[in-house]
Amino acid sequence: MDASPQLVEFDPVGFQPEIKKDNLHFVSMGSGQILADPFLAFVSRILWGSKPPDVKMGSFGLYWVLSYTIQYAPGGVGRPIKIAVLKKEKGDWTARSVEGNDLQEPEQACC
Repeated sequence: MDASPQLVEFDPVGFQPEIKKDNLHFVSMGSGQILADPFLAFVSRILWGSKPPDVKMGSFGLYWVLSYTIQYAPGGVGRPIKIAVLKKEKGDWTARSVEGNDLQEPEQACC
């Protein structure tokens, strides 16, 4: 069995899983999805070269997408922007919040 991480999206109606791979290595959900999806595709192509980004570039692009979505969403999406990173350490997956100084660079560059 392959132990590498995978992104799986579950359909909200039928709950059928779709494995995201190759050039489609991102997914959005929620009330801002209609704005976030096309902007995520743009960020993936322009910023990430249509390849999965490292954590720093991924966080940067995600902050850009969230800022855009918050600015133009008619409702339901708002600040503060919160980003978390999953990382495998010593065989266990852990979540780490990206905050403070880690978000200053993307905030200054994109907004």
